[in-house]
Amino acid sequence: MSKYCSYCGNELAKGESICQKCGRKVEDTNATISVVSGIIGIFFSGIVLGIVAIVEANISRSKNDKHFSSTAKRGLVLGVIDIVGVIIAIIIRHYVG
Repeated sequence: MSKYCSYCGNELAKGESICQKCGRKVEDTNATISVVSGIIGIFFSGIVLGIVAIVEANISRSKNDKHFSSTAKRGLVLGVIDIVGVIIAIIIRHYVG
């Protein structure tokens, strides 16, 4: 499946982060979804959104020749924090009340 620049329509090579035609940075929507899911997951539905954040970060990684972008890394970390936070909350509720 080919990827195209959202600004000029130029076809992009796999893992290319800057369009060779117009010079603009190509957005990685999976990495962005990962970060947003991770942030929202801190406050709501941590298990579900934590998993979404981790999955989207790994999809981004697979599209970029097995390398995590900095945005995907942030999403991955936030996803793990979401899940660990929920587990800690469950343990605390079990022992406290």
